Amino acid sequence: MPDERHAAIADTLARLGFIPADAGLRTNPAVDVLATLLPETAEVAVCLTCVGVKSNGDYECRKRTGSFRAMTVTRQDTPYAVNDYLHPIKRTEIVVCTEDDLSWTVSQYAGRGMDRVSLYSIPFTDILGAEVRGRKRHVVDVWIDAGPTITIHTRPREADALRDYIERTATSA
Repeated sequence: MPDERHAAIADTLARLGFIPADAGLRTNPAVDVLATLLPETAEVAVCLTCVGVKSNGDYECRKRTGSFRAMTVTRQDTPYAVNDYLHPIKRTEIVVCTEDDLSWTVSQYAGRGMDRVSLYSIPFTDILGAEVRGRKRHVVDVWIDAGPTITIHTRPREADALRDYIERTATSA
């Protein structure tokens, strides 16, 4: 049975359309990661599946890391051996906005059925602006400090939602 923090995050992710409404009734990798790695006072405002994060500069990000049960699926329609497993790592690669921070996760399969997931966070007060460029590539570029960027790849509709949230929050801080 999930604890109150897991249930609250699952309800929020379902309301945002990130996970199915009934996902809160069972274990979900995104819920596990966020309930464990986000600060206890953080409330999720936007949550998106992330294709990748690239950085042009060195940033002083807060970082929290944890180990989580890996989510695997059997390769049914591939030339691999029966019982060979594919690790769908992107299920725990997330961009998340809270009231104070832009955060994203990086996950790596650690072996023995475990993922190693790190959550990186930057306060909105350190973000000067955001813009969606290269719509075909579904990119949100977030400027940090005096110009270097963090580039977040996601889907176009999600890129628009992320850009709008970052711009509202960064300019109101």
